[in-house]
Amino acid sequence: MVSFGLISPGAFDDNVMIGSSPPYQCLFSKSPTSPEPAKEFTETDTIYAHVTLKGLAKGDHVLEGVWYRPNGVRQAVAKVPFVSKPGEPNRLFTWLKFEVPVRPFDFLGIMERETWRVKLAVDGQPLGEKEFMVWR
Repeated sequence: MVSFGLISPGAFDDNVMIGSSPPYQCLFSKSPTSPEPAKEFTETDTIYAHVTLKGLAKGDHVLEGVWYRPNGVRQAVAKVPFVSKPGEPNRLFTWLKFEVPVRPFDFLGIMERETWRVKLAVDGQPLGEKEFMVWR
């Protein structure tokens, strides 16, 4: 399952930006309301990608997040419509919730760490991509 939302204005440290046009920040967390950074997740976690965008023209825009599995197969797509106001950063989030597969009982409890990623775009223009780890 994938979805999106808006977050409160004070939730980010605006000093950590990734170079692009428009400038943006993306961090992962396990919560929609408290974006405490996380880099590793389990398949039972909900993974929130918190995105801050700066320097957009006033008006309607769409943030797109495309979530990819380690093998490059697209897992989900989220489109987040929002209205940009002049001089204000735009703070949004999207999330991915795994549909946990039924797996045979594992006597050894062995888990593998996988690298997943999300590609971000605004109004169809690529911003970049960010990786995160999932233990499965």
